[in-house]
Amino acid sequence: MTFPMLTLLKRKAESSVGKTGPISRRRLVLPNVSRAWPTIVFIITISLWSKDITENYNYLKLDYKCVAWAAAISDKPMAAVYYGELWCADQNDGIPPASPQLTAELEGGEHVQSIFRKCFISIGEMDAIDGCGTGHLTDVEERRRHLITSRHYSDALLSHDIALSLDNTGNTYELHHGLAISLINSGLRHLAVEYVKTLPDNEDLDDIKYQCFMELGDWSLFVDTSELEKNSRNANVNFDSVLNALQYSCLKDVLTIQITKDFQSRLTLPFERAKIVISRMINKLNMDNCQSVYNVLAKLQLFAEIEDYLSVKCDKVPISELITKWQIENLSPYQDFKHIESIILQRSLILEQAAKNHTEYLKDIVMLQLKFSELANFNGRWQVSDRLIAIAKEMLKCDEVSLVESQMYWTKGHKDIALSFMRQIISTNSMAPKLHAVALRQYGSWMAESKYESAREIIEKYLMKSLDVLGPNGHTETRLKVYLDIAMFADSEYKQVVSYIKSSVFENKVRCVKNMRGAATTLKNSQQTMSRDEQAEQKKAMYTNTRLSNLEQAEIDNTYEEKKRFLVLAIKYYLFTLNQGEEDDFSIFRVISLWFENPTIDTMINDGDDGTFAELLNAVPSRKYLPVLPQLSPRLTTRTNSFSSNLRNIITKCAVDHPHHTLPILFGLKNSHKDKIILNTSSRSSANVERNDEPRVLVARQLVQQLAEAGSSLTTTIQQLDNMCDGRTSTSQNDLSNSNQITIPDVALQRHHDDANAACLDPMKVCRNAAVKALISFANYVSKDKKAVQQIPKAEPLVRLTNLDEVPVPTTTLKIQKNCIYTDFANEVKYDCEICLNAWLQHALTCSMQPTADPRICLSTTNLYPND
Repeated sequence: MTFPMLTLLKRKAESSVGKTGPISRRRLVLPNVSRAWPTIVFIITISLWSKDITENYNYLKLDYKCVAWAAAISDKPMAAVYYGELWCADQNDGIPPASPQLTAELEGGEHVQSIFRKCFISIGEMDAIDGCGTGHLTDVEERRRHLITSRHYSDALLSHDIALSLDNTGNTYELHHGLAISLINSGLRHLAVEYVKTLPDNEDLDDIKYQCFMELGDWSLFVDTSELEKNSRNANVNFDSVLNALQYSCLKDVLTIQITKDFQSRLTLPFERAKIVISRMINKLNMDNCQSVYNVLAKLQLFAEIEDYLSVKCDKVPISELITKWQIENLSPYQDFKHIESIILQRSLILEQAAKNHTEYLKDIVMLQLKFSELANFNGRWQVSDRLIAIAKEMLKCDEVSLVESQMYWTKGHKDIALSFMRQIISTNSMAPKLHAVALRQYGSWMAESKYESAREIIEKYLMKSLDVLGPNGHTETRLKVYLDIAMFADSEYKQVVSYIKSSVFENKVRCVKNMRGAATTLKNSQQTMSRDEQAEQKKAMYTNTRLSNLEQAEIDNTYEEKKRFLVLAIKYYLFTLNQGEEDDFSIFRVISLWFENPTIDTMINDGDDGTFAELLNAVPSRKYLPVLPQLSPRLTTRTNSFSSNLRNIITKCAVDHPHHTLPILFGLKNSHKDKIILNTSSRSSANVERNDEPRVLVARQLVQQLAEAGSSLTTTIQQLDNMCDGRTSTSQNDLSNSNQITIPDVALQRHHDDANAACLDPMKVCRNAAVKALISFANYVSKDKKAVQQIPKAEPLVRLTNLDEVPVPTTTLKIQKNCIYTDFANEVKYDCEICLNAWLQHALTCSMQPTADPRICLSTTNLYPND
């Protein structure tokens, strides 16, 4: 079977491959290939219908490489990748090559990899390019394309410049175009325009010219929008070039037209033509490629924002509304910053023009420009950020602009320039308190990162001073950031000091001081038996020994003092952040870790303006302690010290505010000795002491009793939890002598007699384990009946529990409420008397709940081989 169209495609592919590679710009102007793609799909589909599907997938004897090439030219990247993979498998005995190197070794494999690279770039999968092999990078032309694709524009600029200086063939079109692309993406728009002006007219170069002239505010080009609208009807039209020219025309008219009676009607026609072109572009849109959709959406937004400014110019909309609408939080969430870059550059151009006509909003416009600059800087487009800062500085010179400029230079790696800017800013006395505090905080963070000053100077001169500048009623967000900066910097310094104290160097120093003092004592006692000359020499030696030992001891004492100071700063400002902020709640884990490492920290934080350590702990909202309750509860003890007192106060506070998250943990600890009773296990030889004699078990029982006797709303909850936990533990177990009986590890009790650190579980998991203790008896129930649906024996304590309206269903997870009010949750009403035993050996238990919730509680089992 022969296909003339495929033969034609193969000939064109072979003729093009020998010139500029398998996928070159030259082949983008083959309209017949793009139109042929539907015919190719039709031929393949019809042929598949006429053949048995069990035959070889390549029974048509097609050259899938040519089909993939045609799909790539027709903007069908997914189809191109598919047929390219089929070609690779067909050339490798039906098995896809295992690596890019094996694909390149196939005859024509490098051409297929080139197709893959173009397709992955088209769909925005830049990470997949590495899987297409790297052998092509040895070729100079491919290396230049790769540098542009990977956005290394400075290197690409140098490579193109070298190639142009050495080129003797006269075929320099691609080099000129690559050099212009590298210039404009490097931020050198003026140079790009001047360079393009020296080149012959070309559609691709005109596209760059329109873009550069527009961003530079040069409106000297003439655009025939009628001719552009006609060109958009061509089959092989480049819609991006047409729309760039139309965007230039519309923006030029809006920004430069004189306001007259009929100026709105004169502006209507270019916009209408632009909408027609976009509609034609959408009509040919490839919905398989999300990048095509993003491109259309970005173009639509560009023209819509030009119309928005036209409404401002016509006094239909106030400029303040436009500024609010263009805030960065309202930007479309494009994954690729190139779409956002075109939008913010156009906005910057429009705002620059608006600032001249609306001077009363100059400050707001400059602040919005600076936000655009920070966004570009965050996404690594320093060239765009630098240009936007320069535009903002031309409009208004202020400290805010200098601050953003210094941050941009720091991100680029020019730390000396950034620090010089920041030193100039913090030395200004007329700044607003918020801006001054931000500058001091930023400068302190940079000094800490660069290690230019000591830790004490950084904290006192910059971070603490930032808090003093803000004052107690200053900007809350900035103050919380300073709190966290102080805590994290002090914590890092504390870790370094602790690491140094644990090192062999410090241990040897301590040992050396001890030996020097011992030697001094020995020398002093031996002076009586020495001559006068020997005693003089001995005094010199003792004097030197004493001075050296005092110096070493002072250094040791200073090290311990630094450890204490950094510890106090870290834990105090972590607690300040937890008390006043909501965004850094994970620091509670570090607070607890520091507290456990230093249980006497309360003696270091004395009374003062900030309060005692106990007051700082109590000031933290109780909900922030819930994630660390599994670490706190096993450390309960009967000792009477400040550590135990603070620990009991925290757990009591959590139990009162969040009973459904805290009480199950206390009950799990309180009843931890009852696991052997429930499971009918004998005591191990290593566990001679009864579990209820453990101090933490006694304290947990005491806390539960105190909460129940307090007369609060917890009384009913504690009583129902006690019934759930103990109501089933007092009953005897069913016959458990059979070795094949089902066990329930999912509901096994936590062995709290293990090391305390092993009890650090997820709070809701502990909650669930405590609540399902009462189900263990039923989980170990073994029925002698073979029926799928059975009645639960009345002897089972499960059927006696009803109306547990204050206890959540064990399988539910309650959301932590900031207001500490828990009224809307699913609670147990009763258990039905029937169970279902399915093939997976689960007890499917039906539970009536109030309010409505999932009524089935399934207890998983491990015995996959039940008795016959």
